Amino acid sequence: MAKHAAKENVQVPVKKTRMFKGLIITMIVVLMLGGVGSSALGLLMWKYDYDYDKEFSYVSAAMQIRDELNAPDELKAESCSAMGSAYANLGEYEQCLAYNEVCLKLRIKHFGELHQSTANAYFEVGVAYSYLREPEKYFEFTSKGLEIMKQLYQDKHPDTARGYNNLGDAYLDMCQYDKALECFHEAIRIICHT
Repeated sequence: MAKHAAKENVQVPVKKTRMFKGLIITMIVVLMLGGVGSSALGLLMWKYDYDYDKEFSYVSAAMQIRDELNAPDELKAESCSAMGSAYANLGEYEQCLAYNEVCLKLRIKHFGELHQSTANAYFEVGVAYSYLREPEKYFEFTSKGLEIMKQLYQDKHPDTARGYNNLGDAYLDMCQYDKALECFHEAIRIICHT
């Protein structure tokens, strides 16, 4: 019995390695078919390697390919969001904010105000302001994103919980601890019921 359990423990990493290689191969094929997957490939490489320069190069390549192919606004917004994340990982928060703001404009143009992608773009802009230590702006953009989520899903979606969590962070940054605690409790309540 113990030999069987040890054998299972050895096989699990092999399966994970195969799965990871399969994901990489899939992302490379998607990249070759038009650059749509290179943003995801960059994020995947970051997740497994924590190599921010490598992440940045893949995300930049995706953006360049999408620009050359005159991709629709929805895909350009995805690239801008990925570039914002890549710049944040490199500690270049002004650039992060710039790309997140472009992403927000593109998502409003493509989806309108009342859409989950637009709400998430508001969250991303807010987080960029958090990195820049501007809690009032963080609060402002997070509040806008949260209001959209509440209109779309009420309190029945993980992204609504994300909005409450970010709002709690903004309150913490502004030293409003009671309000922060209320937001964190609401985020936990939503996650437990979704």
